[in-house]
Amino acid sequence: MPKPSRKESVRRLLQQLGIPSVDEPAWLLLRERLQPMSDAQLRRALRDLAVPVAPPYGGVRQTDLDALGRSLAELAELYTRCRAAGDRARASLCRQVVIEAKDHAKLASRNPRLSESKRRLKAEMARWMLVWLQDPAVFPPWVALRRQRLAGSGELDPEEGDRL
Repeated sequence: MPKPSRKESVRRLLQQLGIPSVDEPAWLLLRERLQPMSDAQLRRALRDLAVPVAPPYGGVRQTDLDALGRSLAELAELYTRCRAAGDRARASLCRQVVIEAKDHAKLASRNPRLSESKRRLKAEMARWMLVWLQDPAVFPPWVALRRQRLAGSGELDPEEGDRL
């Protein structure tokens, strides 16, 4: 019998443990039980299975600018709450998740196998994450202004799914 896929392993474990959505305790348990699966692989499997995952464990969603904006806003809110509560570890995890996503978007923005419009989209996403990393509290008003500018500029191609 072939070894189950990562996604199937995650699905089976979620079912076995009776986990309908993933919060911090569930995330830690899944990571422990699914070693050596990486965080990125676990996130991808959970996303493919449409399992709700609490921030920051769900990572940064980069399917389009709408998802990115919502994801970064959620992380900014969590980051602010963690900082106010003195929870440096979770605040740091929020930053680390955004840094990893930004690095991924930057790599994709330079990938010659992607269309020019997809590379521009990924570069724009990296820009949004850089603003978030500079000051998460500034991100929500900044992104509102940025969306207004992009809406009338034609910089991004709506045919590529670059929803604002």
